[in-house]
Formats: sequence, C-alpha cells, structure tokens
Amino acid sequence: MKRLIILIGIFIVILIVLIISLVLGRSNEHPSVSPTPTLPPEVDQLRVISTIPQDESEDVPITQQIMLTFNEPLTETDVTILISPNTPVTTTFQNDVLIISPNPTWQESTAYRIAIRYPDPNKLPDTIDFITEGAGEITFPDTAPNPTSVAESEQLVLKERPDIFLKNKTPYAEELFSIISDYDSDTQKFEFLIEIPEGVTESDGRFAAETWMESLGLTPAQINSLSIEYIVASSVQR
Repeated sequence: MKRLIILIGIFIVILIVLIISLVLGRSNEHPSVSPTPTLPPEVDQLRVISTIPQDESEDVPITQQIMLTFNEPLTETDVTILISPNTPVTTTFQNDVLIISPNPTWQESTAYRIAIRYPDPNKLPDTIDFITEGAGEITFPDTAPNPTSVAESEQLVLKERPDIFLKNKTPYAEELFSIISDYDSDTQKFEFLIEIPEGVTESDGRFAAETWMESLGLTPAQINSLSIEYIVASSVQR
C-alpha cells in the first residue's frame, strides 16, 4: 500500500513537470505577425516657396532681378516661364533658385506677371505680380509673353484677368455699339463704356455687345463681373 502511494506521488510530480514544461514552451513561441503594408511615400510636387521681390510689390526697380526659390532643386527642363508683357530676360538656375534678370531693364510704370508652369497639366502655375517704378499711367500686360505663343498667353490672361483681356480688344466699334476702356485706380481694374448709337434699342445694342464679348472667349459670368457702363443715346444705363 505504501509503495502504491509512492508511485502515485511520483506520477503526479512527473505530470506536473510535463504540464509546466508544455506551458513554458508555448509562452516562448513568437506569435505570427502579419507584415504591415508599406505605403508609397508622398511626393512633394515642385513649387515656388518664396519670391524676391514679394508678390504684388510696387515701385520695383527696373533693374531688379526676380528670384524664385523652390522647394527642391530644379533645371530649365522642369518649368516653363511665362512673362507678360514681353520683355527680353536671361534665366539662371542655381540649385533650388531661379533668377530672372531683365535684359537690359524692365519697362517703367508697368505691371508684370511672371507665371511658372509645370509639366503636369493638372497643376496650376505659380505666379508673381509686380509693378515697376516710374511716373505716369501704369501699363498692363499685353498678350505676347516670352517664350510662349500669343494664343497660349491670351488664354492665361483671359482666365485670370478678364478685364485686361477685354482692354486689349478695345477700342472697338460696329454698327450696333462701340466700346472703350479706362483704368480705375481705386479698384486697380479696367472699366468699360459701351455706347449704343441712336436708332438702336438698348436690348439690341446690349445683346450685340455681349455676343461680341462671348465670341472673344469671355463667359457670361466673366462679363457680369466686369465694370461695364452702357450709354443709350443721351441716357446712361448700368
């Protein structure tokens, strides 16, 4: 009987040791972990981050170099430079800086726009506007920038400054109306005066003028945003 109790005790001890070994063995096993998917790094597109002079500066010296700093180095193949009005320039690429130098100078009392376009057609161009020093009325961009075609430049001006676009088409006259433009220094935009001659109804004259403006590429919304004054015979209508 005593021998049986001893055997049972030995069996229980062995069983406990086996259970402990089994538990410890499982706890040391590394759980399987699914690999974390790797996302592609976000690409920071080339862009202008600072300019000298600052955008919309006035009284800029006619010999001023325009310095555009980008978020990464670039070469002449990375961008297209649009300058309006047309002015001979030289360009220098230094690491992440583009230097645009007038050759020999910018025009006095002139509003300039420099647009930097990128190969991606879905990316909007970066722009800098400035007005040079000088006395007299400010001259605004024409439709012949360098080095792009006239048609391409007109589309840029049409989209961003419809008042300048229309100003470049005036004065204009036909049988049902005539149009002239003037610069409003308060709003810094062009305003327009449309005269409807005697014998032409206001509705006919207005319809003819708006049809002509739409034929140039202006949308009804752009036309409505312009400052246009209609003169019908001796009365004034807005």
